[in-house]
Amino acid sequence: MVGLSESIKDSLRGAAALRSQNATLHAIICIYATYFLVDTNKVIL
Repeated sequence: MVGLSESIKDSLRGAAALRSQNATLHAIICIYATYFLVDTNKVIL
């Protein structure tokens, strides 16, 4: 779970650094995709 938090923080940091709508949208998509993968893994396990 530490890696998950770090990847989300990195996405948010990248969005904040660029301060553009595309970067923010990209960060949100990354977070949703990560949660989707985690949920999928829970179902598989």
